[in-house]
Amino acid sequence: MAERMAETISEAVTEIMAAERKRAAGCKNAAVYKCVGGMKMSYDYGKIWVAGANGRVGRMIRNMLDMRDVELFETDKEDLDITSAEEVTLFGLRNRPNTIINCAGLTDTELCERNVEEAYKVNALGARNLSAVARKLDARIIQLSTDDVFSSSEDRKFHEFDTPKPVTVYGKSKLAGENFVKELAPKHLIIRSSWVYGKGGANFVNMIIEKSKKGEQIQVPDDEFALPTSAAELSKVIIRLIQKEQEGIYHAVCGGVRCSRYELAKEIVRLLGKDESLLIPAALRELDSKLQGPDYTVLDNMMLRMCEIEEPKDWKEALADYIKDQER
Repeated sequence: MAERMAETISEAVTEIMAAERKRAAGCKNAAVYKCVGGMKMSYDYGKIWVAGANGRVGRMIRNMLDMRDVELFETDKEDLDITSAEEVTLFGLRNRPNTIINCAGLTDTELCERNVEEAYKVNALGARNLSAVARKLDARIIQLSTDDVFSSSEDRKFHEFDTPKPVTVYGKSKLAGENFVKELAPKHLIIRSSWVYGKGGANFVNMIIEKSKKGEQIQVPDDEFALPTSAAELSKVIIRLIQKEQEGIYHAVCGGVRCSRYELAKEIVRLLGKDESLLIPAALRELDSKLQGPDYTVLDNMMLRMCEIEEPKDWKEALADYIKDQER
């Protein structure tokens, strides 16, 4: 099996080298820009590979990209196992993307606590494999990360120059993924966000919408704080950063005053016109004895501001847009 995989990879390399020789005679910037007479014209995305394409951010990126400007490769766990170095390498060498966006991840925090090895396998090893093939291809990797790389009982915002200090397995495994990206891929962009919601996959906002419509009572933590961010607003930032060829670490969260899970749930219920009494505020420790609480993981978009890149809109406005779209 291993010998056959090695032969297949070797065949792919041979094909790629032949293609590269043909491409060398053309415009060397063709993967990034439409070249006319040596001038940089309108932005051309080239080839983009989205891993985790069926998730809320992956779907939104697909919807926002103009297919006339990009050759898009989409994979999810049913198509390709990012924890397999062989599968990732073969796919990368055959398709040769110039940008890899890693939207894949094990995001269920409770599941991560119960299955530590699986959390690191997906969130760290997967990022390592994608970073390694990005280096082989001289491609840029965009790694989606999380506010959970921070944890504090201090009511403050964390910017990109603060030192991460995760306490959950999910946060630790995502930070390990970040470190692999930084170590292995010379061209990398790490984007941290928080409480991301959207169509596709389970998330807090969708859970509150579903349960409140059914009239179910819900216990919600009132001492866990961050800035909820829609997949739509996060995807807009990702595309802006791609267009501006940015690298490094960026935070990308919706604006406004930080809120607790309970305050977020109240806003959802209000927008739906449901009874606020369905919501029962509770401390994190009451919901899970392993959680310490209170927990502040509020991110600050310092790098976006310093680089004069448009930030996401206010979280209440983004939430209203999402719910309105859901109700159509």
